[in-house]
Order: sequence, then C-alpha cells, then structure tokens
Amino acid sequence: LLLASLTVFGHIQVWQIDVLALMLGFINALDNPTRQTFVTELVAHDKVLNAVSLNSAQMNCSRLLGPAIGGVIVSTLGAGVCFFINAASFLATMLSLVLMRRSEFHAPAVARNAGGALSSVVTGMRYISRAPELLTVIIVLAGIGTFGYNWNTVTPLVASDQLHGGAASFGFLLSALGIGSVIGALTTAGRRDLSRRVLLLAALGFGTAYLLIAFAPTLAVAFLLYGGLGFAGVTFTSLANSTLQLGSPHELRGRVMAVFTMLMQGSTPIGSLFTGVVAAAAGIRVTVASEASLCLLGLALAVAYWSRSGRRPASLGAAEALAASG
Repeated sequence: LLLASLTVFGHIQVWQIDVLALMLGFINALDNPTRQTFVTELVAHDKVLNAVSLNSAQMNCSRLLGPAIGGVIVSTLGAGVCFFINAASFLATMLSLVLMRRSEFHAPAVARNAGGALSSVVTGMRYISRAPELLTVIIVLAGIGTFGYNWNTVTPLVASDQLHGGAASFGFLLSALGIGSVIGALTTAGRRDLSRRVLLLAALGFGTAYLLIAFAPTLAVAFLLYGGLGFAGVTFTSLANSTLQLGSPHELRGRVMAVFTMLMQGSTPIGSLFTGVVAAAAGIRVTVASEASLCLLGLALAVAYWSRSGRRPASLGAAEALAASG
C-alpha cells in the first residue's frame, strides 16, 4: 500500500524501494516458517504432502498468471493502480485467517521459546544434526537453495547473453519453468507417501537439467530444459518440506522449518553474488555449469553421509533437543 501511494503521487525513489524491500525481507523471515509449519495444523499428517504440493501448484500458477495480469494492468491503468490492487488482494488472506476456528486445528499451540529467535534456530539445527534422515535433506537443500534457486538472476542472462534474445525469450523461459513446476506439484500432490529415493532423484534431475542448460544451443532446447528444471525443483522442494515437517516433533517443527526457510531463501543472495561475479568474469555458460556442479556436489555429499550414517532413525526426542539447547 505504501509502494502504491508513493508511485501514484509521484514520490517514488530508488532508496524507498530499497527500504521497502528490506522490510519485506524481515516480514518474510517471520511469515514463511510460520506459514510452512501451519500446514500441519490445518490438515492431518497423511495429507501434509498433498497440501504442501497443492500449495506449490498454487504458487506456480500465480507465477504464470500474475505477471501476465500485472502487465495488462500496468500497461492500461499504470503501475500505481496495479500496486493498489495487489495490496487489496491481501484482505482475502487476512479475512480467511480471522474466520478460522482454532478448535478444529489438528495440532495444539506451542509455547513461545524463551531463548529468542537465534536460540530457536540453533535448537532446530541441533535436532536436525542428530536425525540422519533430516540432515540428508538439509545437505542437499543447502546446495540447491544457495546455487540452484537463482533463476531470477540467471534466466535474464541466459536469455540475453547465451541465447541472444530479449524480453520475449526471458518470458518464454519463465513460462517453461512455471509449466514444469505446476506439473511437478500436481504430480507430487497425487503421491500417498514420502519417498527418499524420489527426493534424491528429483535433486539429481534438477542438477542435471541445470547443467544441460549451460550447453543449450537454442531457445527451444532451453525451453524443454527449463520445464524439466521446474518439474524437478518443485518435486524436490515439496518432498523436502514434507519430510522435515513430518520428521520433526510438533514442539520443534517451527524451528526446523526456520532452518528450511533460511536455506531456501536466506542463502539465495550468496548464490546471486556468485552468479554476478562469475558471469562478469567468465560468462553465463560457465556460471550455470559451475552452479549446477555445486548442486550435484551437495547431492553427492548427502548420499555419502546417508550411507555412512548407517540409516539410523532420529534418536533425539523433542524434550531432549530442548534440554540440549540450554
């Protein structure tokens, strides 16, 4: 709403956008772990994978439809009006939250952690470190989250520098990514159980598709590879999200999902910086190949760790984890 007002009245400046973006980052740091964990309160455990996957499908449909609708509004009514409509759309979210009946939630409320936010993250990481199945997911996620989920930075360079296209090529590749993501999300939503094998294969498919993009000779080939990248990426993310949620006790689920959010979104600026530095020095093809190799390296380390762990189940309970955190 503030962005819309500044735009409509002609006072918008770059530094104001920077401040608003910083505010949005702080808000997302609180919102995302809460929203991820909230799934288990809305649905039963056997429906978590379905719910997470449908949420991914909804988000990727929005990625396809949102920019198209926004582009029409901006071109006809202006950017300020588009921002006002976007702000008004949040009323639906707030109203739905207010109307929820807490008596029908599937999980009880959890008391606030007296140690603060940092203590919560440390507790979550300690629990994960003692649960081989969860730590395996986290190791893969660290590589893909840092170096793989940078397509907002990488794709414009692929379209312009590698394929010598323009805005149309960029939009074409994003559409392929969105289509693959929606198909992947709907496919995962139809699964009845979690599969570590499918999760690792999805990570392998993501890294392989990302690596092949570095060698894509034409826009048509890149389109197919971006579709595969979106399919594998959403499949991996949905399974990783569900594995972490279902593999952690209710008392620690929010702290575990805070680690998930940190790796999914908090580490991407590192990857974006890597993209900029390497692309400026060696070009976009070398950049994409390097990032894909790092994603595959993370997968290899995770598989090696899982093999050495003896496939032991998590041995640290919620009470023990809380005690270990002090």
